[in-house]
Amino acid sequence: MSDPQLEQPSNDEVTVRDRWLSAICYLPLLVFLTMFSGERSTFVSRHARQGFALLLVEVVGVVFVLIIDASLGRLPFIGFLLVILLRLVFFLAVLIFSVLGFTRALFGESWDIPHLDDLADRVPIH
Repeated sequence: MSDPQLEQPSNDEVTVRDRWLSAICYLPLLVFLTMFSGERSTFVSRHARQGFALLLVEVVGVVFVLIIDASLGRLPFIGFLLVILLRLVFFLAVLIFSVLGFTRALFGESWDIPHLDDLADRVPIH
């Protein structure tokens, strides 16, 4: 007897392996495991592109927050509040998009991160 989840899928079904590979793309730095793995389906490639685009935005965002912290963060009270608020908003946005991408990939759904789909389409993963 074979496991029905491990059988070959039809054209519109996504395997459990592909779902998990796509889901880990939204965990920082684990996207590289999927990007450099051997064969990938188009479903996994799409989520790998989005996960890499999200990682790129995270890196740029952290650098931006560090620059704001080094400059405006030195102001006595308002700078401290500004940096705390900026870090909180940035962290929550990245967390929300990561969790949404992780769960959508795990359920086998294709999803475009708002405003990142153009960047994700430019990532050269085949």
